[in-house]
Amino acid sequence: MNYDIIKLLNLKYELIDNYKSFDYYDDKGNHHIELYLNDEIPRLCHRCNGRDVFIYSSRKSLVKHSSLTESNILLHIHKRIYRCNSCGHVYLQDSPIIEENKRISIYKDVLILNDLKDATNTYKKLSEKYFVSPTYISNLFDRKVDIKRGSLPEILCIDELYSKKLSKYHYLCVLYSPQRKTIIDILESRRKDFLIDYFANISSTEKQNVHFVAIDMWDNYRQIIKLCLPSAYICVDSFHVIKQLNFCFNKVRIRVMKQYSNLKKEGHEYYWLLKKFWKFLLINLDKLPSDFIFRTRTGMELSKYQIIDYMLDLNLDLKQAYELKEAYREFNLTMDYPQMAIEPLEILILKFKQSRIHEYDSFWKLLENWKDEILNSFYRVNGFRISNGPIEKANSEIRKLIKVSYGCSNFTRFRNRIMYIINKNEPILGVKKPNNNNRTFKLRGSYKK
Repeated sequence: MNYDIIKLLNLKYELIDNYKSFDYYDDKGNHHIELYLNDEIPRLCHRCNGRDVFIYSSRKSLVKHSSLTESNILLHIHKRIYRCNSCGHVYLQDSPIIEENKRISIYKDVLILNDLKDATNTYKKLSEKYFVSPTYISNLFDRKVDIKRGSLPEILCIDELYSKKLSKYHYLCVLYSPQRKTIIDILESRRKDFLIDYFANISSTEKQNVHFVAIDMWDNYRQIIKLCLPSAYICVDSFHVIKQLNFCFNKVRIRVMKQYSNLKKEGHEYYWLLKKFWKFLLINLDKLPSDFIFRTRTGMELSKYQIIDYMLDLNLDLKQAYELKEAYREFNLTMDYPQMAIEPLEILILKFKQSRIHEYDSFWKLLENWKDEILNSFYRVNGFRISNGPIEKANSEIRKLIKVSYGCSNFTRFRNRIMYIINKNEPILGVKKPNNNNRTFKLRGSYKK
């Protein structure tokens, strides 16, 4: 047999009878390989382990196989049937290509499982690529992948993800380790009682390893961590604070813009400026491009910095709101340690209070309510600030899988798939799991014709 054909099979050279084995292509272009295995030496009975074994007969079986270059290879494997004179046991020759009672090769299964690490590959897409059914691929994944919860890390990120079909509670809870870049676990609910029960089943020694927990500003998370992880610092993700700040500032901008709506017919550009260039007010000045914009209404060419100054000069409330927003942004970027940030944060809260801008009332109350957690977010581990940023990448992979799957409904299989994709070192099981991930349905009643 040609060496290239042996390479397609991923078998050792000495296992194949090269004089008898051969390959050919049929009229439809299918690649057939007639494969003869070498005799087992020494021959040992599978039951009594005796050596008095002789060849009783032979059998040919059809196996679907794939390689990196060909997805549909048909193997016709010729195997010997052995019989033991000592105990009378009759058994089939072992094959290194397939598992017992299977008709698809082990290497084809491995290629399918490797392709399942890509979130864009659906069971339907891989079934067409490897000429098997989607049900076979889902069952293969259930048999070979069963990922357990990871141990709690020093830094734990907690976030939720909306998925109505996957969970009756609508929101999944994701636990992530930014240091390991792995998902610790995905839970079916973010409910308070559910999470308390989950952490109650984890040993206190393991829970003491958690020093920092990054969350968004959902109060249930704070209560759960104080109860279940009392030794951990709770850190609010700065992105969510800035997001709330921008939301409040934008309300100020809309209020000011509406004051000039009656001047649109008179040709004034105040309303137009605040309507068209409002995004400039939310961008960090150091990230703002320095190119010029031609204003057709006035025939002038201004830089983006000049446009911002022009908009802020229109209204004192807008200018004051912008200065407060930028003051908090600078505070958020420049503080290095919680101890340094205590006094500046209190001064900022007082400035937001005294501004008398009613759109900022919810924001300064938020700063007061979450002051300790905001200060804790300035802790740094290995030079990096504590945040929920790393978990957002994992969430994007989860959303991608939900999108290409047109909504999943089997939570256990989905959880294993996501952890299999993101946690790069998760192993494939060598033995069959004692149970599968198939959902249990209500039994059908009696059938009436």
